[in-house]
Amino acid sequence: MRGPARRAMVLALCSCRKLTWLSCSLWFPLIMKIMRVCLVVLGIAWLTSTAAQTEETRGVFRAATLESALKQAGIDGRLVLIDFYTTWCGPCKMLDHTTWQDPRVIDLLRTKTVAIKLDAEKEADLAKRYKIDAYPTVLFVKPDGTEFDRLVGYRDPAKFIEEFTSLLAGKLSLARAREAVLAGKNPIQSRYELGEALSRTGKSEEALREFLWCFDDGMKQSPEYTGVRVSDLLNEIRRLSRSYPPALDALRERRDKARATFLAAENDSGAFSDFAYLNRALGEEELTLEIYDKLAPQDARRKQVGNLVFDQLLEARRYADALKAQPFRQFVEYIDKMRAMFESAKSNMPADIVNAENLYLIQSGAGEIEALAGASQLDGARALIAKLLAIDASAETRDLLRKHLHRAGHAELTPAPQTPTSHPPAADAPVAPPSGAAGR
Repeated sequence: MRGPARRAMVLALCSCRKLTWLSCSLWFPLIMKIMRVCLVVLGIAWLTSTAAQTEETRGVFRAATLESALKQAGIDGRLVLIDFYTTWCGPCKMLDHTTWQDPRVIDLLRTKTVAIKLDAEKEADLAKRYKIDAYPTVLFVKPDGTEFDRLVGYRDPAKFIEEFTSLLAGKLSLARAREAVLAGKNPIQSRYELGEALSRTGKSEEALREFLWCFDDGMKQSPEYTGVRVSDLLNEIRRLSRSYPPALDALRERRDKARATFLAAENDSGAFSDFAYLNRALGEEELTLEIYDKLAPQDARRKQVGNLVFDQLLEARRYADALKAQPFRQFVEYIDKMRAMFESAKSNMPADIVNAENLYLIQSGAGEIEALAGASQLDGARALIAKLLAIDASAETRDLLRKHLHRAGHAELTPAPQTPTSHPPAADAPVAPPSGAAGR
């Protein structure tokens, strides 16, 4: 896979640090969904295919309890390395698939650590004890059970070796992060990572200062960081607020400012986007829909920000409003663009990512179909059903469509089970615009 598709997908899957392609699009909320779907699908795929760890890698990670690993580390004079993972975490599987398979890494782990893997959900007490709230987290523990350092997120073999060698020499993650900021090579990334390191080491006031610089200035001025600014960064600030209340106050202050800016401006969809994502981080998404509903029907801003409230409108069964927020024709154009982009890279694209892309299109398309059916635009619903079945006609897709159509009160539109002789239309077949209730 080459070009923007490869760059965006790899960056999102590996570290969730950047989102370059379509980052300024009004379809950004949908772009965010595809990343979440891809992570889940890849996690499931690697769970089954790379339980496919080699015998050599299995020999590196011991089938041992933490207690026995600490005891052995004390005897050997080593650190205990704990790979905290979950079964649904895509980047965790990438560690299994790449880094933990690398001969250089294997040699380091065998000679310098007592390495174990722990499922953070099954070992919830240990995860809580070491404050594990992101995956993967590679924790380095002294024989007495105290934390020495940690690496959060995916590292390729070269990066892992660099950071592991550095920490063995006594330069821990916080020192490395400060050094990177002083070097000035990538101020946005380095200050974000410094904030993470400060947060993990209990330096909350400094951490919040770095995070807020990223939100207010650094990432805001850099389109390639649009994705991480409203996802990972806000999650970090929210996480920090659990032990440092001023972080919560900072989120509310910025949410209220974004609200005021949006209401005062005639054309500032960016302020509404900030307002919506800040509400999501605060767990107060109902306020987003409340402001949207206060906009006059003819207000051009309703079209600009509609995608940010589509899911809430759908959940409330406000189908006509949902279609105004996410118009049928524009949605079809979006699907076609996404399909064309992935098709251009398909020959070099891993099958797992192709499947993830298809699943995303099916899931988002099913919501649009529910809105069409619920608003009695049945011709449009039928046309989009045919388009989705051309992408994937599996029983799972049909069942998903059945659930959405049943919720909309039009279960009769549910596609029949596929027969061996049935052939769905091509995915790029033209889709006629919906004609309202005339299609009944």
